[in-house]
Amino acid sequence: MKTLVLLAFAVMVVTTPTSARAQSATPAERADCARRLDIAEKIIARDAYYAQAWTSSWYMIGATSSVLAFTRAFQSGDYVRGESLTFAATSLLLMIQRPLALTSDDSLRSLRTSGTEDPCLALADAKSILLSNKVDGEMHRAWPIYAINVAFNLAVMGVLTAVTHHWDFAGHSDLGLQTVAGLALSTLQVFTYPSGSLKTAGTSFEVSF
Repeated sequence: MKTLVLLAFAVMVVTTPTSARAQSATPAERADCARRLDIAEKIIARDAYYAQAWTSSWYMIGATSSVLAFTRAFQSGDYVRGESLTFAATSLLLMIQRPLALTSDDSLRSLRTSGTEDPCLALADAKSILLSNKVDGEMHRAWPIYAINVAFNLAVMGVLTAVTHHWDFAGHSDLGLQTVAGLALSTLQVFTYPSGSLKTAGTSFEVSF
């Protein structure tokens, strides 16, 4: 709730001055808004492209890991089958993240339409989009997420060890190596999560254009 309130306040801070000026913008101001809007649109398009590439990449990684583990489950017997099925299921978790920047393509089409009518108001909307993408990136790249991922992977390893009564770091089941791989992939996913292009300086907001 606190995050939502801060986000709403920040959007008001960013958009209100531009919106007010748009009501009585001079031709020179409209021309400047149009110039800045063009740059903002390119930044939003870049963020949307990265978000789509990021999502597609993790779909591929998650699906590949799951298929490999699932295949191994039916090539092995005893406790390795249960471990492989577990890792096949947990690999699917790499595919559930949906960055907010994925919606930027739709927003961009609306911006281009509204920009022809009032570029200053469209510029305010562009700033709001960039701010939302930044907040989404901060929430998904915060340090607790790293800790949660580590705890989850270690918990899965601990449960499997307790249930099967077997522990192999690099042996019959490679339980330890698979856990390390899970830690590496989940950490990399958080580290590369789309962060947006909005920059902050103290209590003021500014966009990198």
